[in-house]
Amino acid sequence: MPSESIVRGMSAKRYHARSEVSSSHVRSMLRCPQLVMYRQHPSQESKALRIGEAVHTAILEPKRFLKDYKCAPSVGKKLKADKKIHADFATKYSTASILSPSEYDQVTKIRDAVTNHKTAFELLDYDNHEVSLFARDAKRDLGLRCRCDIFKPNYIADIKTTSSGGADPWAFTKSVTKYGYHIQAAFYQKVAAEIIGGVFLPFRFIVVEKAAPYLVGVYELENKFIEIGKAEVERGLDLVQESIVGGVTDNKDGYGLGVQRLATPGYLEASDE
Repeated sequence: MPSESIVRGMSAKRYHARSEVSSSHVRSMLRCPQLVMYRQHPSQESKALRIGEAVHTAILEPKRFLKDYKCAPSVGKKLKADKKIHADFATKYSTASILSPSEYDQVTKIRDAVTNHKTAFELLDYDNHEVSLFARDAKRDLGLRCRCDIFKPNYIADIKTTSSGGADPWAFTKSVTKYGYHIQAAFYQKVAAEIIGGVFLPFRFIVVEKAAPYLVGVYELENKFIEIGKAEVERGLDLVQESIVGGVTDNKDGYGLGVQRLATPGYLEASDE
């Protein structure tokens, strides 16, 4: 495969098995090198991750969702007859991912909230979803990769699920800084720009809450936010390069030794005015 390429139809398993540097790698390196080592050997799949994958499939690949995900029978598992119902169901749908009735209901309601939101729906594209991008950072001779929920000639979009209240502008702004979504956006833009001739595409977030009434917001970061993200991407890639040369040690210092003084966040100061 060429070092710079756009790949549609690559499975998530094949994508994650590749060795190029990802946005998650960069963000982990920026936070603490120990996280990189831990995530090289991930623990068992969590419920949150499983539900997140189901939500993405339901929104981006509705036909595959109906085929690959099934709702478990609405009966208990204590009685012998009920156990047989569940066993027969699991045998019948042995290749499918089985969700509990409450999980299936949650996933489909999240899907419906997004598809019924005019702005979010206009960003969806069933022909350009789960697109894998591969490029090379010439400065450091590092392979880069990202997997876009939606990749179009004029924008990139990413779906985020959040807790109740998390999709409002103020709350999601805090999530952007907490989880490094501005770094993710800048990283994706960098990888895409390497492929399409230096053009930095707009990056949009489709944010949907995981609890009723499943509110949706669509956001784009202002330029200053993205510029900070770009600087962090470059700093993170420098750290990745240094770790390749010197190796990442499994130290026990965590986020640093000694007592550290924390500054007051700007958003708290602003709320006091």
